[in-house]
Amino acid sequence: MQAGRPDASMFDYASHYADLQPDEMDTVLASAALASSNGIVDKFQRVKVYGQRGQTVILNLSECSLQVKGSLPAFLQGHNNELLTFTQIGQVVKELAEWVGLTPERLQTRRLELSADARLTSDVRAFLESLRHHKGSSFSIVLPTKGAARPLEHVSTHADMWVKFYDQSKYAAQEGYLVTVPNKVRYEVVARRARAVSALLGKDKGTVTLADLATPATYAAAAATLLQVFSEVVRERPLDFTGLAPQEMSLLQSGGSMEWRKEFKKNVHPNTYKKYLRDYKRLRAAHDERTKTDIYGDTIRAAVGASLATSQGGRECTFFHTLSQLETGTHPHTPTTLLLPAAAGEGWQAGRQDGWQARPLAVVQSDDDEGASEQTEGSMQVRTPSAGGPVDGGPQHAPAPMEVSPAQPGQRYCHTCGLPINTGNPNAKFCSAKERGAQHAKRCRNEDSNARLADRRKVEAREARIGGTLPLFAA
Repeated sequence: MQAGRPDASMFDYASHYADLQPDEMDTVLASAALASSNGIVDKFQRVKVYGQRGQTVILNLSECSLQVKGSLPAFLQGHNNELLTFTQIGQVVKELAEWVGLTPERLQTRRLELSADARLTSDVRAFLESLRHHKGSSFSIVLPTKGAARPLEHVSTHADMWVKFYDQSKYAAQEGYLVTVPNKVRYEVVARRARAVSALLGKDKGTVTLADLATPATYAAAAATLLQVFSEVVRERPLDFTGLAPQEMSLLQSGGSMEWRKEFKKNVHPNTYKKYLRDYKRLRAAHDERTKTDIYGDTIRAAVGASLATSQGGRECTFFHTLSQLETGTHPHTPTTLLLPAAAGEGWQAGRQDGWQARPLAVVQSDDDEGASEQTEGSMQVRTPSAGGPVDGGPQHAPAPMEVSPAQPGQRYCHTCGLPINTGNPNAKFCSAKERGAQHAKRCRNEDSNARLADRRKVEAREARIGGTLPLFAA
């Protein structure tokens, strides 16, 4: 097996947002991104441009804001069948900012796909069908595209992030592109909100911008996240029963099932349950020692490592990946040295003012896990209530200047935009109309609920058509 393109970048789809100042509004209106606009303004005072260089551009005249979303590879090369090199990502960052008339630092990253391509020696279908769950969230089947005989994509969903695997080679063939790399699987960790982007890239409560995507520190953080999340994915692998008694075979086969454990626990004494659980863990550890070969896992870890190595500047990495050498049977695992920015001044040590921290990355918590005990270091930007004169002679007002205010222990933050919540409500999850204005508060609530409602309606519609017997997730 091989890693995918060895110098490929780790980013695909991204969504960026900026609150505009009056002079920036004029620049954006005159930018190349809006050059093809027909000038039509919808009822929400928005100008929209679709399909230009693979991007969707939304300029909100009433709120003085800009949103740009789309595939970064598609912006440069017209498609996302191949991920970009680290050098090309730097080029995209510069060109995309110039295209919309802003600097890269002004565009906040609110959604981001961390991606890696890996080439398998066998059909991707077998790997996809082996996926079970990520941290308790089962992998659902995305409905196949028109003309596809079988599903090509499996996804595990959480409140702030998704984990996706799909057959990129067959998707490319479906779209009419020449497939040069067969059996290519694409692995993605999708950060669906600004807070998830910050958490997965190691910036805690700090803001991630378009400019950050072209830095080695961001690549190192993205690689750590991809490896960490993949290690948490549970896959079904054939069991080896060599040397086991019949009772041990049955326990090894059933003990990994959460449903079996739940029913077994109901019907036996607690001490008996604990004994069987200990026996299962012993059998499983011995089994894993006998069957160390993980062809799929080694290939994907190697793909992440190969992408990371090209972005770093010459210092040895503190973690390794293993690369499969043989296809069947036992085989040696060759450690491959990766590179991380570990020297002072490279943006990876703790305590830097830019917010980067040298710490293990954890998957972002769900809504229920976030409480009033959360803290953040340093400072973050807080927007004051709207003030200022009209924009372009109209009734709209420009946003007020940004003020820097230190974060306080126990501070709560909006689950959508990440701004502090200062209303005194210990259970508040979103910005309030009193503090941020009615439009801003409504947007925060709607962005959170709309995504969940859309997903649920797609699943319900599909289940209604098939009788609700399969765990399908509509595209």
